[in-house]
Amino acid sequence: MPARAPIRILTFATIALLAACGGNEKRNSGGTGSTTDAADAGTDAPISDVGGTETGGTDAGFDAPPSDAGPDAPEDVSPDLGFDVPEDVFREDTLPDVVEPERPDDWLCNRDARVAACDSPLIDPSPAPEDPSELLFYVNRWNQVPDDYPIPSGSTWTPCDAPDGPDVPHDLVCIPDRYASGPPRALRQVAWSSPAPTDRRSTWDGRPVGFNGRVGFEAMFQAARAEAGVDLFVVSGFRSHATQEGLHEYYVEQEMADGATEEQARILASTYSARPGHSEHQLGTTADLTYRTETGSVFQGLDQIMGASTAFQWVFRNAHRFGIVLTYDAHRVVETQYVYEPWHFRYVGVDAADAMNSCALNTEELLAERYGADDLPPYEGYDAILYHDLELLEHVSLGPGAWVAPGERVTSTWRVRNAGSINWWRYTLARIGGDAVDDSVIDIACVPANRETELSITFDAPSIEGTYESEWQVFDDGGVGFDDTLSLDFTVSSDPPPEREWRWIRIDDVSEAVGGGDPGADIDAIVVDPGAGETYATRVTGYAATPASVVSDDPDAALGAPDAFDAWPDVSTCRVDTGFVSLGGTGFLVVEVANPLETGDRIAVLEVGGCDFGSGTAILDDLDVFIGSSAEGPWVPAGTGVGPRLDIRVPALP
Repeated sequence: MPARAPIRILTFATIALLAACGGNEKRNSGGTGSTTDAADAGTDAPISDVGGTETGGTDAGFDAPPSDAGPDAPEDVSPDLGFDVPEDVFREDTLPDVVEPERPDDWLCNRDARVAACDSPLIDPSPAPEDPSELLFYVNRWNQVPDDYPIPSGSTWTPCDAPDGPDVPHDLVCIPDRYASGPPRALRQVAWSSPAPTDRRSTWDGRPVGFNGRVGFEAMFQAARAEAGVDLFVVSGFRSHATQEGLHEYYVEQEMADGATEEQARILASTYSARPGHSEHQLGTTADLTYRTETGSVFQGLDQIMGASTAFQWVFRNAHRFGIVLTYDAHRVVETQYVYEPWHFRYVGVDAADAMNSCALNTEELLAERYGADDLPPYEGYDAILYHDLELLEHVSLGPGAWVAPGERVTSTWRVRNAGSINWWRYTLARIGGDAVDDSVIDIACVPANRETELSITFDAPSIEGTYESEWQVFDDGGVGFDDTLSLDFTVSSDPPPEREWRWIRIDDVSEAVGGGDPGADIDAIVVDPGAGETYATRVTGYAATPASVVSDDPDAALGAPDAFDAWPDVSTCRVDTGFVSLGGTGFLVVEVANPLETGDRIAVLEVGGCDFGSGTAILDDLDVFIGSSAEGPWVPAGTGVGPRLDIRVPALP
């Protein structure tokens, strides 16, 4: 991987904050806080996927997506499944032990190593197909689908409009309503439901191929319901060239409305909305999915947090059984040049899906190898998608204010997340300032984007008593350092450390959302050990809201047991009916808890953002969390993140 300077997302900043693809929440919209979906390299649509335009008429253009305000909840399929469930239905806990080959530490970051270890004939050189009906047709930023596939150029027809369509060969079918979220959706028959291959019964990792003798999206949906109680739905399926063109232009206009030049807007929009002709959705074999949450509602919109759901975790583990793959993974942004989209899946057939899964290759990597294509270069002239970011999750050992004996052998460990879009490969951790307690350069083999890791330094404490501080920084393979730093702060003393009770929690609003209809973070509750005899922090010992127009009549009274805590993490249905503490964008809140906090305790910070509280949904704000031994500190960093709920483990306390 070539050296890259630290890059930050510019206009499309929300992507970097969500664990939120690239783009569920396209941007912070202000006002009531209503969110607009990002379209993806595939979805390329707001919440509604512009259902009205995609499913009706022949007008190829439009000014803006119609207001199909989010997926309707399809009829619950639980009373009558509508399909047979085998008596020996597959359960994951019955999987045989699969012995995976030993792989190097940099396996996920080193594409050459993965290709070299892959024994699939699908990576053998082959001419790229010219027929877009081929399941392994190559479409990406550079390679495109013909304008008139599979319907005439300029048409937006789908079989959901009427059974009689253009007089051209096609195998598009309308997905049954029970599996469609919102307006009817269409896919090619081969992707929706096909006979399972008869020459193989299981995948490379021992899972059964297909369900009831079928593969494709329908079979996967039925298996998810029968095997795991998971309901899946199609948000977006086939789109014509004309529909894709209208969607893409809509997002370009949105970027320009937010202040980008037209040149910048076209590059920014292209990182989450494919240009017409370059979307996998035009193949008719790609679908954006959503799911029914644990509370019974359908998850609305498209959001990177979907990837952490129980439903999508099942899909990630099982999709290859049905010939389906995830196209835009979090740690493949460099290869695809599109943001992370945990909802975007493509049918490629069982052989290809199984090979990609076993070899850890995504569609772009396998097809580029198969067809001898060059790597996609980064966007030129505007750093819109590749960026470094580090999130400190906790200081595991030798945390701030720790006491050690002179000469003691100690280890400082930080648990961090690669919160950027570039994999850390052959990176290093080194001291950049402060006391020279240790000058080692620590090698970081591989940390894929959106993954956590622990970074550690081990050294002998100084023999001279005193307080020592230093700053540490991650450097990329070209020697360029991240903006983010890690702090080391400890005291060397022969005397035992003072007794402290860590009973205070501080929340800093660092969203800088200081105006408009979103006055920064709105905290509804701070909970210790949620779900395990939880206690709620209600005594406020410090509070400041900015700007001055933000008013909380009584923070103590407003900060109580949350009205909708039991509904989390279902952010689509929870509702807040009573008060909350507004921080205003740069304010802070300090609360005292009943019992002293201990290392490993769980703290949940519940923000109103993401809950329905009347007219809309609040913007999700950036928060920093600290633990203190008094109402004034000293403060130990406990974690940082984005609302609506932060789950933080109390770090090692001095």
